Amino acid sequence: MTRQFNEAAIPTIALTGKNSHEVRQRAIDRLEKGEIRYIISVDIFNEGVDIPSVNQVLMIRPTQSAIIYVQQLGRGLRKADNKQYLTVVDFIANYKNSFLVPVALYGDTSFNKDNLRKLLVGESQGLPGACTIDFDRIAQQQIFDSINQSNMRKFSDLKLDYKLLKNVLGRIPMMMDFYSLGKRDPYQFVEYTGSYLEFVQKVDNEANLELSEFNLELLGYIQKFVNDTKRGLESEILVSIIQNGIYTIKESGRRDVFDAIHVINLNFDFKRHRKSDMRISEKMEVELLLVEGTNVIPTEVFQLILREEVFSEFLLDSSLYSQSVYRDKKAKGVICGGFILHEKYSRRDVLRLLNWDKNRNATTLGGYRLSPDGTNCPLWITYNKHEVEDSINYADEFLSPSRFQWMSRSRRTTRSRELQPIINAPASGVRLPFFIKKSDNEGIDYYYLGDVVPVKEAIEDTTMPDGKGGQLNVVKFELEFEHRVPDELYSYLIR
Repeated sequence: MTRQFNEAAIPTIALTGKNSHEVRQRAIDRLEKGEIRYIISVDIFNEGVDIPSVNQVLMIRPTQSAIIYVQQLGRGLRKADNKQYLTVVDFIANYKNSFLVPVALYGDTSFNKDNLRKLLVGESQGLPGACTIDFDRIAQQQIFDSINQSNMRKFSDLKLDYKLLKNVLGRIPMMMDFYSLGKRDPYQFVEYTGSYLEFVQKVDNEANLELSEFNLELLGYIQKFVNDTKRGLESEILVSIIQNGIYTIKESGRRDVFDAIHVINLNFDFKRHRKSDMRISEKMEVELLLVEGTNVIPTEVFQLILREEVFSEFLLDSSLYSQSVYRDKKAKGVICGGFILHEKYSRRDVLRLLNWDKNRNATTLGGYRLSPDGTNCPLWITYNKHEVEDSINYADEFLSPSRFQWMSRSRRTTRSRELQPIINAPASGVRLPFFIKKSDNEGIDYYYLGDVVPVKEAIEDTTMPDGKGGQLNVVKFELEFEHRVPDELYSYLIR
């Protein structure tokens, strides 16, 4: 590298760990005097060296550690006379751990993939002062690919983060500790083992926390399916029940409370049991909450369970965590009919927040499905469809940040009964929430882009290839977004 720089008439010196302290100091002196432009070092100067006048740092090595990355960047952060800014150029390369770049630059150590994607899309948003970050298009895509492909829930990493925080606190860390201190997203522990308590039992022999098999299973279901940060009301009710033994219903939110109780009572979600799918409440044969007048109260069974200190402590912690995360999301975002604009939701989340009676298998939902009560029809789009059959390769595409071309299922026409509520929306009383993900590599969650309205004059019957040389009927729509898609998110999705 040094040879290439010097041949390009850029005076440069190379240093490694083999060079003596005297040789290194002479190189630093020459750099500060302007006799050379760069020192290219290998495995030295990551920390401990003080060269205040440095105003450019080139990152040429692969990013192995967010901590080392920040240490290297920090070599240029000292103030000096006539030094007005620092420029950092990172040659990211196609490296599997390049997801550590946003971790380091933005200081987000939650290892939550959605958080990292948002930071990357926003580039300089939220950075202090006059700091800016510009990602080369190819480099940005490589980081997105690294985020998609990386396992952010490796047991060794989860265990290490748990142990580190325990050492700092001097006690068992709770989910709220991870959240309030800006550490790893604690919901990852729930996803890994089924409940946070089970993770603690798995990695911490000193914890000595016991819970009956039934209560441990119940705790896991509530932590995973109720306290998942997607809506705050369920967690708010649980916090009040645990702390006060009662939750008072406000008349204006009565319907919402009943829908939330349906979820808390584990009536929405299903589990495989005895060779059939059963509501979790039926599998567990338990009811947790009931309504008496204007109050929500725990059933006698749930009162007994809550008397178990370990259960109550970990459930309260989980509920406070979920409530806090949702409040923060809500404060930073825009609420549209129960969803936060540009947040990500799975199909299951969508049905839950639209207050469907029960979860549905994704294969039965397809790209859209009218709700049983006929009030809503969510649309799910995967923008980049790779290696799919012609008969399902719909020509869905953005026409602009405010308009989207969307295709119905094949073998449908404008006369098809299932399409009438969509064609006639919103006059039909049907709400059309729009969800999209860039590709299946992103996982099962979709960005909520707001509700859409069909452009009447643009609805038309057309055809698409059936993969066998023939054509299939299909209806083409143009959908108008109620909220214009932000430029950063729009650019990310269409690339």
